[in-house]
Amino acid sequence: MSVSNQLLATASMTSTVSPVTIATLLGNDYSVISASIGLVAILLLAILLAQKELWRARGAPARVLGAFDVASVPLLMAAVVVLGLRLIDLLV
Repeated sequence: MSVSNQLLATASMTSTVSPVTIATLLGNDYSVISASIGLVAILLLAILLAQKELWRARGAPARVLGAFDVASVPLLMAAVVVLGLRLIDLLV
């Protein structure tokens, strides 16, 4: 039994990672996975920051704007990590 088949068999026992997710991750190489995850993180960050500016223009209270800050920090960190890894991959 190959490694990917063993992982797929093991993944069916857990509910946190579906077999489809594992098959997708095992079926693609690093550059495809990092590009797609990076693109999703950057798009979500851009949408979130645009929403924050729209709410700020409408005069939203600071509590609502603070919620956008809490949500945007992890996305910003993910985008920086993915972009940094892609840059290192291109330079090496």
